[in-house]
Amino acid sequence: MCSRAWNPLTAPLFKINADVAIFPFQRVCGVGVVVRDEMGLVVGALSKRLNVPLGPLEAEAKAFEEGVLFIFSIFINQMAL
Repeated sequence: MCSRAWNPLTAPLFKINADVAIFPFQRVCGVGVVVRDEMGLVVGALSKRLNVPLGPLEAEAKAFEEGVLFIFSIFINQMAL
């Protein structure tokens, strides 16, 4: 078992966690994304329903894509301020 301690990121890096839940009978997926800064503070979060029937691999790839698009939207909005 690996028991490495989490080391803080160096600014201005961010950590993105994305995950997906698949509901095959409803033919939908749910995506969740959390973005944290170098101190571990949440700088953004997203939950989204996807009305598409995806398999596990495709759904994980879609969650990653949603996470990347979300972080870009955060930065674009911050740069516009």
